[in-house]
Amino acid sequence: MKKIITFLIFSLSVVSVNAENADSANDEASVATEDIVVVGPRARHSATRAELYTPQEAISDTLSEPLVYVGRGIPDPIRGDNGVIITEGASQYCVFKNSKVYVIHQGCRPTAQQAVSVLVMEVFRRTGNSVRFYAEPNANTYSLSSLGSSFSGTWNIGLMRSAAISGEPNLQSFFEYYNTQNQSTNLGSCTYGRSSSELLREEGFLCAGMPEPTAWRDAARSIYRSPADTRFNEFHDAIRFHRR
Repeated sequence: MKKIITFLIFSLSVVSVNAENADSANDEASVATEDIVVVGPRARHSATRAELYTPQEAISDTLSEPLVYVGRGIPDPIRGDNGVIITEGASQYCVFKNSKVYVIHQGCRPTAQQAVSVLVMEVFRRTGNSVRFYAEPNANTYSLSSLGSSFSGTWNIGLMRSAAISGEPNLQSFFEYYNTQNQSTNLGSCTYGRSSSELLREEGFLCAGMPEPTAWRDAARSIYRSPADTRFNEFHDAIRFHRR
């Protein structure tokens, strides 16, 4: 179920922020993440704050217009000896769009009424870059009321530098774009929250290949700690319960 993205990381900066002493850690976090240098294919890339697509922007873009259902399928299917796609055990993805974004809901069911155990929603801005929301509880299924800094399980918000989307790709064309972005080894990324990684066992911030990520970190933190105080629930429901 988990989506794995591999990046070629030459330099890494990690800031762990404990929920209890976050206010006192803010200044230290700002200093520690101001200068992240990447050596390699994207060395000396001068990213501006405008390039860093914040979670709030992703939510706002998604809710700015009604979403159109593009389709449901498997981005990178496995085929049997007879050439038929093996669907058993494969995670299905629903894709939606409006004039600003394409949105993926990983693990979506044939109907919106069926339960989803893990939350994986990713917003791809048409002009480039994506934001992902991921929640996997230690037991049972996730619920919106349980999300926040005290969530029992993996809960994080991620940013990935991705290419602009050209035209109006259909489901298959968008999956080709999606697979290309995930297979790239020289794109920058950031994550705020907790994950199964040893580097983010506690609430913290990890960034590679993204200069000046402080503003993005602060934006992600506010949603991570209290999503109900933002438009996150509205965003979630617009995708989760959209008619297929």
